[in-house]
Amino acid sequence: MKKFISIILALIFAMGLAVAAQATGVSALGEAEENVDTIYTPAEIAETAIAVPAPSKWANEGIETAQVLGITETGKPYLYHEAITREAFCELIDNYVAILGGVDMEKMRAPFEDTDNEAVIRLYAMGIISGKSETEFAPDAFLTREEAAVILCRAVNQTVPVPVTEMYFTFEDQDMISDWAMDSVQVMCNMGIMNGVGNNLYDPQGTYTVEQAIVTIVRVYEAQEASGIVFEEEPTIEEPEEFVVTKTIAVDDFYVNEAISLVTESASLAVTKEFIAYYAPNAEMAEEIAAIGSMDYTKPKEIYYLRADIDKIADNIGKMMENETESFDIRRLAELHRVNFSSLASLINSSYGAQNLAALTVLSNREGYVRPKSFKENFALYLTYDGACSVLVSFSEIGEGVIEAQMSFVRNGDKDSVFRRVVEISEGLGEGSLEVFKVQ
Repeated sequence: MKKFISIILALIFAMGLAVAAQATGVSALGEAEENVDTIYTPAEIAETAIAVPAPSKWANEGIETAQVLGITETGKPYLYHEAITREAFCELIDNYVAILGGVDMEKMRAPFEDTDNEAVIRLYAMGIISGKSETEFAPDAFLTREEAAVILCRAVNQTVPVPVTEMYFTFEDQDMISDWAMDSVQVMCNMGIMNGVGNNLYDPQGTYTVEQAIVTIVRVYEAQEASGIVFEEEPTIEEPEEFVVTKTIAVDDFYVNEAISLVTESASLAVTKEFIAYYAPNAEMAEEIAAIGSMDYTKPKEIYYLRADIDKIADNIGKMMENETESFDIRRLAELHRVNFSSLASLINSSYGAQNLAALTVLSNREGYVRPKSFKENFALYLTYDGACSVLVSFSEIGEGVIEAQMSFVRNGDKDSVFRRVVEISEGLGEGSLEVFKVQ
């Protein structure tokens, strides 16, 4: 069905290009011609354009898809092999966001003194991009590969988050990857959006070419489309009338106390004028951040323990794929993947709108610890509160002898919830893949 839709869109695009050319007597290149009877693909246009080299063969299909979708602009010359600037990359991402509905420019602002580009302003307001400093965006600077990973990851999370089973990729030059970019690099590699440059190198400070930028944005589209929720306004899984948790579990007080510490720290920061002035692009978002921060998070109403059963997930995936698993060990693959429940929060928060997602994303918090003796598996604590938000804290092993707690606020409401998502994921991965306990 996906390929059929793409073919139809391509035909419509080609027909529109032909009609426009015949009506104006101008070719797809914008040059006057006496006889116009040829439909040019983006690759053919690039080949015949003066001083615009054709894209690499591996990028042809992605570039043609980008043209059909509207990620790239018809008639605009793209120097496919050249390094892309930060501003040019933002314009491509902005075009993609527009496909998903776009964002109203009203009341949006950005603190940058070196650009007034509307694409940059929109993406800044959505929390997708940031500057080199508080007032400098550096629009003409070349985009680095680690910057590309961060922007692409934020674009996914702020539009249509895609669940990702976390497998850690180790590169020979991973020490060169900035701390602020490491998570995004890992997510993009897990999703197959970005890869290394060869010889097990990621080259985080290397530049990113125009054709690489276009193709990876198309990959984002394909990943979000494959998730089945790109153009749906409501979740497809109906929430049970009542999600009943019958099993209980004892949890070391260390994890509960750290979870509460992380959320209270974020809440106290959220009510400061400096924090709101820096992170809130408009008055509505400022009010929302302040309201969330003003709640009392010291005493949760209920605490739940969430975990994934890797053995059951491996068995379920093996049964679903049947003979397709002969070429690799699905159980080993599942063991290598590190389950992190923080993506649940992004999925739920996005259901309540982009501004809500942006407000809650800036309030996320994390902390690293030497691995406690009591840590046996990756898990999450879901702390419920009356009011606008509850809290999800994912505890995951991130290296030998080291774990990380990642805290996210989760919007309370009837539209979406943690329990609804547990049901949805369990139906996808098979019965028993996710388990929920009430903490004693």
